Amino acid sequence: MTHPKSSPVEPGRMLSADFAPLLTSFDLDVLDAHDSTIYGIHNDLTIGYANSAWMRFAMENAGAESLCDPENVLGSNILDQISGPLRSYYRELFCGVLRMKKTANTGYECSSPTIMRYYHMEVLTLPTADADPRGLLIINSRKLDPVGHSEPRAAVTRAQPRDYINDHGYIVNCSNCRRFQRADQPHTWEWVPAYLNAPPADVSHGLCSICLDYYFPASR
Repeated sequence: MTHPKSSPVEPGRMLSADFAPLLTSFDLDVLDAHDSTIYGIHNDLTIGYANSAWMRFAMENAGAESLCDPENVLGSNILDQISGPLRSYYRELFCGVLRMKKTANTGYECSSPTIMRYYHMEVLTLPTADADPRGLLIINSRKLDPVGHSEPRAAVTRAQPRDYINDHGYIVNCSNCRRFQRADQPHTWEWVPAYLNAPPADVSHGLCSICLDYYFPASR
């Protein structure tokens, strides 16, 4: 079934009425406030949800302003936003996750002419039960790369321990997705390859808000 274009269920939130039931186990305020670009698609690959970071990314990239308009986004096919040979790659990725009923993780580069940007993508099936998935939630987290680059483009922001050490002197790592919690923004969890390769001292483990909602919805 192809989902028709639809207006958001409430002003200021890019969420269609037919996708809202798939996100009942999540805290929508957390999803919307998350620094990662998060969007949801139905099993026909049409878009049913996009968070505030999606819209910020669109506004920051010339030519993508139409992606801030719910009337243009909701009900459109996510593959229409992907060009060239990557269309077939993402079609196979998303359809494969739906078919296998398993989450998937991958990495990719999405750089601008002046800034190198690397991302970690996590694809979650919706709902979480054993029933056939009715959609997917895709989380795109910026990877903080501690290595400089010889190219003229600027390196991605380097990880600074002071950004992650909390009031108790610990750096908190999500036991599931392995992102690290920012001390100044507790709802922000970032992918930091340097810490995964060489964990700093005094690392504590927990669960980020999204993993908690997804894998342990009864705890809410």
